[in-house]
Amino acid sequence: MDYNKRFSAAPAADIGAGTQHVHETFGVPVSFVDTSRGTFSVVNAETCFKIDRVDGLVLTASMLTGSGRVAKSFRFDLAQIRKPVLVAHHHNDDCW
Repeated sequence: MDYNKRFSAAPAADIGAGTQHVHETFGVPVSFVDTSRGTFSVVNAETCFKIDRVDGLVLTASMLTGSGRVAKSFRFDLAQIRKPVLVAHHHNDDCW
């Protein structure tokens, strides 16, 4: 998935629909564990499109800086996320 798609409404809607389905079908909390570029999609859904059904986030090897066309994942207003979030990153990780 390219960067423009990750920052669009379509993946946010997919995340919302998937989590709503799991909540309605199984009645359990849903948390996402995303790595590298995948962290863009869930943070985008949470901060820009206000997907409420996600109960928690684990962001691993997030791309914290960017070059050229790559946006920073933490350009988002993370203060908008009102649920548990764990960010894990190793200083030798190849993700920026």
